[in-house]
Amino acid sequence: MLQITAPMHGAVLTQQNDRPASDELAVTVLGTAGVGDPVHVNGVTAVREGTAFRADISLTQRVTDITATTSGIRGAESHSVRVVCDPNPAKRYGFFIDDHAFFLHDIWKNRHPSIFDCFYLDKLRAMHRTYGTRFVLNIFFRNDHDEAEPKFTIDQMPTTYRNEWDDNADWLKLSFHAQSEFPNRPYQYAAPATLAHDYDTVRAEIARFASERTFCPPSVIHWAMVSPGCFKVLRERGMRVFAGAFLRTSSGKLWPQGDDWIRDIGYSVDAERSEYLMRNRRLYDFEHDVMFLKGDVCCNLQTKAAILERLDSRITNPHCGPFVSLASHEQYSFPFYRGYIPDHFERMETAVRWCTDHGYAPAFHHDAFPAEAE
Repeated sequence: MLQITAPMHGAVLTQQNDRPASDELAVTVLGTAGVGDPVHVNGVTAVREGTAFRADISLTQRVTDITATTSGIRGAESHSVRVVCDPNPAKRYGFFIDDHAFFLHDIWKNRHPSIFDCFYLDKLRAMHRTYGTRFVLNIFFRNDHDEAEPKFTIDQMPTTYRNEWDDNADWLKLSFHAQSEFPNRPYQYAAPATLAHDYDTVRAEIARFASERTFCPPSVIHWAMVSPGCFKVLRERGMRVFAGAFLRTSSGKLWPQGDDWIRDIGYSVDAERSEYLMRNRRLYDFEHDVMFLKGDVCCNLQTKAAILERLDSRITNPHCGPFVSLASHEQYSFPFYRGYIPDHFERMETAVRWCTDHGYAPAFHHDAFPAEAE
């Protein structure tokens, strides 16, 4: 019956989550045990009330096993969870944009003198100049929307702009997303070798036409549905933050209730951990040495008012942590796309401005990873 109910196994704790005490992190451990059984948590005697117990302990290591023990009429029992302390409580935000093929096709087709002659990159640069925002653009190898045959592929990109890419690599990164947009969910049941081949192909092309420094490991794969059997392939290639939705609501409400939620876009993570991520945002997976990160806003899915509502909800949630995850999708910026959103850039700027106004500094998504837990 003995069980630690909080913090959860894999919890990523920061000074924002709990009460700091010099180099220690004060954590309240909650759980259940047999009525009247004495409980100790890492040597600290727990306070009992009915079947509940509570103990305040201090963590000094970046990775700590929290163990509750008891001895009662059923004999000795113990339960352990492992948690990660993030040594960096600084408020940061990252912004990745998925599904890229259009802007590269535009640069190739029009032979622009500069990559920023493409309106899309020019708009992103304007946000960077105003707010310091750093972007990761996740790339398809092929543009499935190209009406010509054969369709545009990134191996056609010239090396003409390589120096310009490299000069802006401190804030503008390119990364792998998938071989192409369709079919949907291409890696949900894919073999590791398939994912490895596609990843390596896109990475090699980015390094060729845009420089090695411009490439960074992704923090999301197309549709964020990858079987755990593929985690090793991605971790070996530097992907350590797995960003996704994990739970989404069928009604569109901010928080899922009852049967309103759907477990999806979350790397096949189980329902219990997916629900935890809805409110706590980060959870470490010790088995695969990766961290799951719940996205805060996807700009093409929410209006400007809804974006502000979602971000404002972080203020009243003490468990959200210090990292804000922003995302969107390239195609909604292009007038020829059937789903074009005229105020798409305004939505993105709304999210960025909120982060700036609330003291969040620009970063990349892998900065959300607790480095000393590597």
